[in-house]
Amino acid sequence: MKASPAVVRIINTCKGKYSDSNSKKKDSILVDTWTTGTGFFISHDGYIVTNAHVVHKDSCKDSLLKKIAKDFAGKETLSKEDKESLNKNLENFTESQQVFLGLGGDNFKNYEVKSEGKSFEDGKGVKIGKDVAVIKINGIKDAPTLRLDTSGNVNVGDEITVIGYPGAADISFKGLQEPSVTTGKVAASKPLSDDSPALQVDVRVGRGNSGSPVLNATGDVVGIIAFAGSDREMGTSFPFAVTSNTVKEFIPAGATINQESTTDRLFREGLDFYQQGDYETAKLRFEEVTQLFPSHSQAKAWLAKAREKRNDQVIGWRKIAPWLAFGGIAGVLGVLLIGYFLLRRSLLAQVNVNNGGEAGDMPGNSPNESFERSPKMTQVNRMTNFLRRSTVMSNQPFLTLKNQNGQEKRFYLQKARHRLGRDRAWADLVLPDDGWEVISRQHATLEKVGDDYRIYDEHSANKLMENGQPIPTEGRLLSDGINLVVGFNPQSQVTITYFHPSAHPSPSNAR
Repeated sequence: MKASPAVVRIINTCKGKYSDSNSKKKDSILVDTWTTGTGFFISHDGYIVTNAHVVHKDSCKDSLLKKIAKDFAGKETLSKEDKESLNKNLENFTESQQVFLGLGGDNFKNYEVKSEGKSFEDGKGVKIGKDVAVIKINGIKDAPTLRLDTSGNVNVGDEITVIGYPGAADISFKGLQEPSVTTGKVAASKPLSDDSPALQVDVRVGRGNSGSPVLNATGDVVGIIAFAGSDREMGTSFPFAVTSNTVKEFIPAGATINQESTTDRLFREGLDFYQQGDYETAKLRFEEVTQLFPSHSQAKAWLAKAREKRNDQVIGWRKIAPWLAFGGIAGVLGVLLIGYFLLRRSLLAQVNVNNGGEAGDMPGNSPNESFERSPKMTQVNRMTNFLRRSTVMSNQPFLTLKNQNGQEKRFYLQKARHRLGRDRAWADLVLPDDGWEVISRQHATLEKVGDDYRIYDEHSANKLMENGQPIPTEGRLLSDGINLVVGFNPQSQVTITYFHPSAHPSPSNAR
């Protein structure tokens, strides 16, 4: 599923040394536990939405105290006094809060809580309130993202999908990266006791699904799984989700949301090319995804599929290549033979003219002037016609970049994709550092669309702007004469102009 790569597992581990006052042994015993939940990226630079109770600073410690009470005292529930007593005998407590991005490499990332709501129990073990938190991990640039929709667009009976990491589905270590996808419907829309809205969903979830995104038919987030009301006698549970409108209340200022990241766009294009049978281009897109975001949970699998399909195509071409080559050789011989007879006829006709045949009159410098066609003049005419046919104006589109120092760069656009920036290892339209500092090292990507190009801003610091506004995240389709500006300071701005000569009439066709 396209949304799965944006969904991550949140793991909190804690440990300490516990001294049992009722035991004859006074030695401390090492105790540890861990809690898990689900979250999802809402921005390419590492902002993640989950539940407040998943990342609350005391959640893992509470779980550890419950484990101690059960193991050492046989208690299933803890009172406030029990917690205080156990806490006194717990020493050297440490906790680690991390996001798990996938197997292999440095994929456990520490997170920081940026904002959170309140989650509390109603006395029956059910958590209520605005159970939302936004966390951030550093060092992330091109994460896949999910879009937050307006929960007011959701109706009872609408089909939904939930993606998350229920602990009961962790049947192997290798399966830790693969989220579980379940489907169902919106069963009801109900207010909680504090009047915050919630969606009751008819879908199977379990421990570990807390923070899982609830997606509508278009793949946008309309809520996040928060808690489940249960009927122990009947053995049934009723999951509830905090609405996306409530989630938006906790988005920190400065966080960019609802924008397609470069990784999202490349992965989507890779899937489209794969479905169209263009496995070579699909392979290139998936390779770029793995370079931008190595922890992408699906890109490597699709890359392997595209490579396999492409290899099958190559093998197929090799089988028919000898027959195509034979046909090509036969075709070339046929063209040469026809050319030989045409040339022979032309030479014979020329011999007739030079030996006294009718040459015809040609206009000179005045209406009354005429002259005979000579062999020398015939050669001049042939040369003139050849030069006339050979003089063809280039119709390649190109970019010109001008900085405030009067320097100008021109780049001709020939490939299906170009990259503009100062990083020689990344860009093929490379600008020097001196005088062009306003251009980012990885500034923009151009992709061919028909006869023109669409340009995308690669989350650059100084943005690509048109008429004072950044270009849309879906890119800007260029046409002849369009001007874009890079930079906010007029004294250091760079002007980018797109030219397409084919948009202008050729002089040979001018009237």
